[in-house]
Order: sequence, then C-alpha cells, then structure tokens
Amino acid sequence: MSDRGATGAALVEVLVSCLLLATVAAAVMSAVLSASENIERVQALEDVQLNLTRLLEDIKSYVTAETGPLQNAPGDPPGSWHLPGDSCAACWALSEGRHDVSGRLDPQFKQKYGASLHYDVSVVEFNGLPTRRVEARLDWSMPR
Repeated sequence: MSDRGATGAALVEVLVSCLLLATVAAAVMSAVLSASENIERVQALEDVQLNLTRLLEDIKSYVTAETGPLQNAPGDPPGSWHLPGDSCAACWALSEGRHDVSGRLDPQFKQKYGASLHYDVSVVEFNGLPTRRVEARLDWSMPR
C-alpha cells in the first residue's frame, strides 16, 4: 500500500511542477511580446521625429530676406522656392496657410500608420517686423 501512495504523490508533484512551469513560461512570453511591441513603438516614434526634423531643416533653406528670384534658390524645379513634396505645386514654401507635404513620407510608413505630414505658416510681428512662423505636425496612429 505504501508504494501506491508514493506513486500518487509523485504524480501530484509532476502535475504541480508542470502547472508552475506553464505559469512561468506564460509570464516570460508575455514579457517578450510586450518588449517587442515597445520596440516597434519606439522605432515608429524615431521615424516621426526624423521626418519632422528633416522637414524643418529643409524649410530653413527657404528663409531669406531676398524678395526676387535667385539663380541658386532652392526648390523643385530649382529656383522655384517650391518645397519638394508640397501638394500645392505653385506655392512658395513659406506662403501663408497649411502645406500638405505627406508626399515626403515613406509610403510604407504612411500605409502602416495612416500618417500625414503638414506644416502651417503664419505671419507674426517680431520687433515690429512681419515674420513667418512655421509649425510642423505629423499625424499617425499605432495599429493595435
């Protein structure tokens, strides 16, 4: 009789061990999955920051006190003062209003995150002089 009791106890111990192992494995897999989602989110945030930084750096090329055409002026086509990727084909890069430059985004980034990139130009007074103010925004959403 004592042999059967020992066999039963060993079976219970194996079942408890399997249950504990399954719980630990589930916790580890949950942590790994959570970490991979966080890595994807961080990479997407880096892409957003990179796109905004590139846009603002490109716009700096269009800041000038010159009002007439310049031979070496930036733009696409050259000398046009038109920011490449702007949906308004005939607009000066710093003309007032909203400029949609979503065409500058990587198509895969746009598709995956539903992203759109735009900037707004307004005229504000600074030291008594009219000055252009630029605010850039990239709208996107993380898929769930």
